[in-house]
Amino acid sequence: TDVSKLSYGWWTRMSCLRIAANRSLSRSAAGTVSAFIQRVKDNLIVLSIVEPDHHVNDPDELQALLEQNRSLLEVVRIDNTGTVIADVHRDNSVLANLITIPQSQWFIKARAGETYIGNVQLSASNEPYLVMAVPSPGGGVVAARVQMNVLWDAVRSIHFGETGQAYVITRTGQVIAHTNTEVVLNNTSIQDRPEFIALMAEPGNDWFGTFESFDGRRVVGKALPIEGTDWLIMTELPWNEAYRSTRRAVVVLGTEAFILMFLASWLMARRVRANIMDPMELLRQGA
Repeated sequence: TDVSKLSYGWWTRMSCLRIAANRSLSRSAAGTVSAFIQRVKDNLIVLSIVEPDHHVNDPDELQALLEQNRSLLEVVRIDNTGTVIADVHRDNSVLANLITIPQSQWFIKARAGETYIGNVQLSASNEPYLVMAVPSPGGGVVAARVQMNVLWDAVRSIHFGETGQAYVITRTGQVIAHTNTEVVLNNTSIQDRPEFIALMAEPGNDWFGTFESFDGRRVVGKALPIEGTDWLIMTELPWNEAYRSTRRAVVVLGTEAFILMFLASWLMARRVRANIMDPMELLRQGA
């Protein structure tokens, strides 16, 4: 009936809206993480175009950068030979004290003209951080240790639905930010999981599908690349929550169908009795 179709259509549209909202929020979440990384990258680029001697003569400028950007733990300026020109740090000097700076991946990649964003590492006090480096004129490098707690807080602030969540992964499948920090600290990887294999096979890594979450729940997920990084963001919403409206639609449609069938049967029986059975009874009595 038209009423049943309208009811089913309304509830189904509600489920579609939940899924569409998941996709929309995935893009929003990717933008949030991308903006965080871009802010750090912009700071390093600004430092890279300043004359190296300026950092030597005025180290307070680097120190002021640390005070303004709480996500930075250390900033170091290095020349093309791997010699440290300037270094400021919030806790310990890690990058500047590396004996193997010329052999470090972040130095090699940045000196070659590329932006380097490393994986999550733990400090001596078990604080998570990653190394980011950008090239500077003359083959030098500006590098920083970036505190990951800030990124984790940004991911934890992403909420959609009742129990939806988001997490960030590298293109090798390592989880580097999650609403549950233990997932990251346990060095969790989804490299062998079906959803990761599927999204890596998708052009542009723009993927949507159903899979099983870390805690064994069936979820609807959306993956998107994060602009300016080699990372991807995954958002997931429990399947039951995503398709709750559709299940309700089936129940409502079934109930409506039963009621309508009952009313149709009652009306049909009443019409048959009035038009056929009652006249036949009068004929029988007359005979």
